[in-house]
Amino acid sequence: MNIRKKIIKIIPILLISFSLCGCGYSPSELATIEKYKIQGKINAGRYIKEKYGFEPTVINVKNKYDPGGPIPDFSPMPTGIVIATMEYRGKKFEVKISGASQNTDGADNYQKDEIIKYLEDYVMDAYPEVDGAAFPQLEDEYSYFEEYFTGDNFFDYVDEDDYNSHIVVKLCNKDVKDFPIDDFLENIPCYALSVINYKSKEVMPTPEYFGFFSDSQLAGILPYITQYRYYSQFYAEDHEPEMFEIYSTTYDNLTICSPENEPITIEKMDKATPDEMAEKGYLMSYHLQTNADDVYVYMPKTLVNKDSTIKIKAGKYEELTYENEEFVYFDNLTVRDDTEDYETSFRFSIFEKINK
Repeated sequence: MNIRKKIIKIIPILLISFSLCGCGYSPSELATIEKYKIQGKINAGRYIKEKYGFEPTVINVKNKYDPGGPIPDFSPMPTGIVIATMEYRGKKFEVKISGASQNTDGADNYQKDEIIKYLEDYVMDAYPEVDGAAFPQLEDEYSYFEEYFTGDNFFDYVDEDDYNSHIVVKLCNKDVKDFPIDDFLENIPCYALSVINYKSKEVMPTPEYFGFFSDSQLAGILPYITQYRYYSQFYAEDHEPEMFEIYSTTYDNLTICSPENEPITIEKMDKATPDEMAEKGYLMSYHLQTNADDVYVYMPKTLVNKDSTIKIKAGKYEELTYENEEFVYFDNLTVRDDTEDYETSFRFSIFEKINK
């Protein structure tokens, strides 16, 4: 190799090193960062060979870092854990393992699809009245499995002392109060159990998991359900399973939901206020009143063009919105009417915000 080619190969390495040093890494820290990746790659390959008996192709190895705090750290050190992306016979998967020392104590998602399907079938076979089952934490994209899947080792993945063992039981047009929670927990002990009644078997989204469920944490699926019951080992001795009855109404393409059995009235405003008319993208405004403390308003994304998003304002204030696949939604508006007739009374405006 001539000198010119050597220089060309060295320049990118030097640039990366200078860039990292500029972020505050010392030479020894840079060596540690690279060491974790090198050892992690070796460990991941040995772990897969030991667990499955084959040798995969390593595509990429990345260091893991702890989540940053409120004060940014521009030169964080990795945890010592690496994520190795691998491939075997056209199937890509990941291995999570330490790169701090030689070891084969890892976890992977190579069998993830088979594991989740088996767990779902196990629950539905044991309780034929169930229309669907889900395991939110285990289905998460960052979930990895230490145990080898054999096709009959359900309780290697579900443990009443493991907070990741949260089972969602899906019913359709049934009463969750009739579901035998005590019997289920005796036969399938798990850390947490959600029993949800859906309106349609075709649309049964799984709620995101945040810890202890409340109606606000169910907001992403409220338009699709009528009941929700939740049990957790954490407070099993002090509380009965939580129970929510979801009340919904529709008006002018909007869906309004509440966990309280209170009438909800909503009307479309005939006239826009001067502030609404002055703002670009104004579509329509509504006034909602109810004695329920918590109300969730869902607007279909089809209200605006595919290159736009929905913006909600109450008075002069833009409201925080969320979204799922079908709706943009909000709750607990900042600005409410000063009225004694209703617990909750507010006017809101819908705008089309064009994405640049």
